[in-house]
Amino acid sequence: NVFQELTDLAQTQLGNVNEVGPTLTKRLLRNSVLAENGRTVVLGGLIGTNVEERVSKVPLLGDIPLLGWLFKRKRVEESKTNLLVFITPHIINNAGDLDRLTQRSRSLMNRFREEEMHFPKPASAFEQDLMDNQGDTQPSREEEQE
Repeated sequence: NVFQELTDLAQTQLGNVNEVGPTLTKRLLRNSVLAENGRTVVLGGLIGTNVEERVSKVPLLGDIPLLGWLFKRKRVEESKTNLLVFITPHIINNAGDLDRLTQRSRSLMNRFREEEMHFPKPASAFEQDLMDNQGDTQPSREEEQE
């Protein structure tokens, strides 16, 4: 029997966080499986969707009723996550088997970490806004000639 639980802090809060506490989402995977020694089995997957809404505005001008939307930008981003759960059972007969399996697992994790370093980290919301607005702050050709 295998049980996997994924708990996450919800993006949207129901009520005042100070009064009711944070809102958590829970996803569960429960499965029973028979597997041979060293054979990988897929138990299942947990799929999640996250919708994030951000509003960028010009200070003060974005707060003006009705006209404020001329100085605001609303962005809705949707991201999906897929968590697949695999299991590979190993029968351990003695301490030597355990040592070999531990060393192999550490080696795989170290290799994964090294490969992960080659991928760029996603930009934060602030950095993304700066990159999006970068074109707006460039001088026009007329301004450059003056």
